[in-house]
Amino acid sequence: MGEDLFPHVTASLAGHTVVAGQVAEFLLSPPGLWPALVRVVLGPLLEVAPLGGGAARWYDAGQGVWPWGEGARSGKGLVPPPGVEVKEEEGSWYKVLEQEAEGVPRLATALPPGAGTCPADSLRPGLKLELASGSAAGEVWGVTVTSNTGGLLGLSYDSPELAAPATHLRLWHGSPRLLPCGAVAASGGGLRFVVPACGRGSTRSRCGAPSHRASPRWRRSAGRRPGASPPSARRRTASRSGCC
Repeated sequence: MGEDLFPHVTASLAGHTVVAGQVAEFLLSPPGLWPALVRVVLGPLLEVAPLGGGAARWYDAGQGVWPWGEGARSGKGLVPPPGVEVKEEEGSWYKVLEQEAEGVPRLATALPPGAGTCPADSLRPGLKLELASGSAAGEVWGVTVTSNTGGLLGLSYDSPELAAPATHLRLWHGSPRLLPCGAVAASGGGLRFVVPACGRGSTRSRCGAPSHRASPRWRRSAGRRPGASPPSARRRTASRSGCC
């Protein structure tokens, strides 16, 4: 089944997936990086040809793949692998290699070690993220990835009421609402943790997923006022309302 049957998926991953014909930086001479042209992509196995000369070689993308300029940004620098024939001019290696890389597509987003050849590959069940509210600016809450189906993530709101994660909502991995852990701490007060509406009271009643223990809210309902709706009815009504 060809990728062209899912153009929305192909488009969403453009600039992220490593594809043949791109220039990126690789750990060809650890700990330094070196730019190379991607010739062949076989899952996580890449055939790359170093810029500046030298024979093509196979590279495990699990070591990490970075966009042009990472050597300078990270401080790792550029270290030519064996076989590279060009000589460094005064200034930097980038000045030497820029002409060779001119006009060639470049990887747009870094794929750190273990991330695979696409950012979505690294979003595995159990990974913790921070999720921005879809309705209240600046409000964030913790979530756990429960599943990853072609980049469509199942997410569980973090809650002490859940003995195990349950999928409360699904989001595409590229959603701007998904933030890395530490985003709130690094925001300088611009973001704050606020329990989402679906996490207040009973996790089961509003998040559409069963809680592994009864909420105190429902345990107290034994003394409810005459004529009040039974807890089960309230749970059914609330669960249909969706989640955040």
